[in-house]
Amino acid sequence: MLLDNSESQEIKMGIGMVMHQVVEAFDYGHMWVYWKEKKDNFYPHCIGYYPVIEDIPLEVLQSKIKIFKCFARNSVRGLYQVDLDAEYVMTELSNKIFCKEWNITQKQLIRLKNRCHISQGKSQKLEGRYSWNTERTDWNNCSSWALNIACYVMEYTNFLKCSSPKQLNTVKKEIYWDCIPILTEDSINVYSSKRN
Repeated sequence: MLLDNSESQEIKMGIGMVMHQVVEAFDYGHMWVYWKEKKDNFYPHCIGYYPVIEDIPLEVLQSKIKIFKCFARNSVRGLYQVDLDAEYVMTELSNKIFCKEWNITQKQLIRLKNRCHISQGKSQKLEGRYSWNTERTDWNNCSSWALNIACYVMEYTNFLKCSSPKQLNTVKKEIYWDCIPILTEDSINVYSSKRN
């Protein structure tokens, strides 16, 4: 969808990704949706999708292998929240993440904010079931949720089509194929032009 009005040049929506074991806060990898407005000097406002930690048995939380096995088959309640860790990596560690963004209209920004609305005084909202189970399309993880939100905002189901939206390696290959992190510490721009 091409936008040619000046309004769209002042608002951007994007999806950010960090692969596993790159940033300590996201040991398993993570993906989020964000928006930036010119009036805020394009500061990223990030929303991420997570499992409700209290729903995960303690013995599972203590083992990475048990966590993988648990989420590969099962689900827990999910929630989306203001993602301060994502905002931090976007502003301070931009050379370690992948981002893809698009100009959007004010109407699309309202659609995004309404879809990701969190009540005043709260920092999160319960929604759906969190799982890495690729067979259950009614369950989400951070990447499938972020892709669904972007498609919803753009009002086009196949806007970001991915063969396996719950697997970060597949998402990286199919969605971020033309993006590479810029390897300078002072860079704010986290993606570059298509690879040759």
